[in-house]
Amino acid sequence: MATKITTENIIIGPAQLLAGEYGCEDLDLVDLGGTTGGVTVSMSRTFYDVKADQAIGILKRQETERTMRVSTTLLEATLSNLALAWGYGADAVTVDEVSGKTTFNIGNVTEIPYKRLRFIGPGPEGQERTYDVHKVASVGDGSHDLRKESETGIPVEFEVLYDASQTGPGKFGKVVDAKPAP
Repeated sequence: MATKITTENIIIGPAQLLAGEYGCEDLDLVDLGGTTGGVTVSMSRTFYDVKADQAIGILKRQETERTMRVSTTLLEATLSNLALAWGYGADAVTVDEVSGKTTFNIGNVTEIPYKRLRFIGPGPEGQERTYDVHKVASVGDGSHDLRKESETGIPVEFEVLYDASQTGPGKFGKVVDAKPAP
């Protein structure tokens, strides 16, 4: 028997990545620019298995932990993107209004700056797929290379945190497929 393949459900294409301060409005999200290698969303789960001496199999399985991560490589090597990847808040990058000089002040991070992420890309059947995660923390060990034969990319990895302030079931976030805005 032949398998029916719906080619309209095969997704190919890049995503636009936006970030803002935790709790910010949609209009306050900032485009992080180009990426390379795509945007990866991963989910890992941990379970507790109930077993009994009298049974040879698992009687019950309970999920005890869920970890969601988002990772990519930022192609636009701005100081703001570097600060984001290394877990600094927006105040770590300053611009001197007179000279126009931009400075990333590297030092102690006394409090983890939570962020909000949204990425928008192609979805099935010509729709647009939007991932919106409410609360993330940068957890990657960032590095970047300065090379003559290739562009500089900034690897970034975020862990999506449970956001108890959200009402309804989407405590980590949501994924929506919808027709693109005209």
